Amino acid sequence: MPELFEPNVIVQQFHELHRLSRKAPSSAFESTLSAASIYLSKVIAHAGRPEEVAKAYGESLRDFVTRKGSRLNLSSFQPWIKRETAVAWLAGDEIVRLCQADDAVNEFRRMQAFLLLQDLVSNAHSLVRSTSCVMWLVPINDQY
Repeated sequence: MPELFEPNVIVQQFHELHRLSRKAPSSAFESTLSAASIYLSKVIAHAGRPEEVAKAYGESLRDFVTRKGSRLNLSSFQPWIKRETAVAWLAGDEIVRLCQADDAVNEFRRMQAFLLLQDLVSNAHSLVRSTSCVMWLVPINDQY
């Protein structure tokens, strides 16, 4: 069966979308790039390269938190975390690092990183496929 796309080309285009988003001339343009990025992230993850997606979003998150002139905003990341939680979880370490980043533009941006971390943890339930797995993760204490 022939491939519908060349994964390396799609990954390059995905990274280019993120580069353009960081310097988007308007919020409307950035929003359009964000929607395209979510679509390509699904394609790349489905092709078995979710770490590429997490890397690109991690770089964009770092730009958002640490660069004053970044055109990215919170809504650049929240839909991705909601729709692609399993892949976003791979960027979790970077989100945690950014929550404590000394080079954050200001405390407001750092708090926005905390909001993204909250979104990630809040959506973690979607990663569990069965309630028996959840029960296995919860420690049982006989004292209660």
